Amino acid sequence: MSISLEKRAEKVGIVLAKRGLTKVPPVRVGCALDVSGSARGFYEGSNVMQETIDRLMAVAMKFDDNGELDAWLFHDGVLPRLPTITESDEGTYVNKVILKQRGLWGATNYAPVLKEVMDFYFGNGGSVAPVKKSMFGGLFGGKSATPAASATGTKQDPAMLLFITDGSNSDRSETERVLRAAEANSPVYFNMIGIGNPSYFDFIEEMADKLGNVGFTNLNDLSVSDDVLYDKIVNQEFVNWVKKYAA
Repeated sequence: MSISLEKRAEKVGIVLAKRGLTKVPPVRVGCALDVSGSARGFYEGSNVMQETIDRLMAVAMKFDDNGELDAWLFHDGVLPRLPTITESDEGTYVNKVILKQRGLWGATNYAPVLKEVMDFYFGNGGSVAPVKKSMFGGLFGGKSATPAASATGTKQDPAMLLFITDGSNSDRSETERVLRAAEANSPVYFNMIGIGNPSYFDFIEEMADKLGNVGFTNLNDLSVSDDVLYDKIVNQEFVNWVKKYAA
């Protein structure tokens, strides 16, 4: 592990301890990165997305058993899942992998990539399975505090998706359906990070207010300090959610 990555992982640990999580349970960690046209400047002619990926790796190292970060790109569609990000990709992943992909720089939809993530981690593609209200508080109810199980009742390892976007989406009803299905059926936390004008993210904020598996963080840009970034994304709501899976 590089010195910079080790120091960042230590900073994540400090935030977790401050939030009262001293025994960190295994959580699979993934990231979904916006490659719509408006986000192009994060990747070309700028190191900001590479630096962000390196910083997200430190979060994965605190939770994922293998210290790896699963990765997806999205715009109005979803591209094939990217190679898993590891320590050896520090400083190189954007140029080595992302900018070599075809079909970048589209419009913005959220649901296609969320379905891909759900299918990868839980094999359900965000589908809605029958759920008893007494167990989950109702499919369309308020925030749930109950750890989810699969539609078959099998306990699953939890997952967190770090979702980074700089714009609003055109598929709100379908995105809401996927997020609600995930809350009912699968142990996943969607950590939604909106970059730029907060008015772009009224829908994400609404989902975060309604659903216990969705968090929202607004940043003016991605160049905030490590301390600010980790304090925002490893927030108390996420820590409370993940504590349910601690032994």
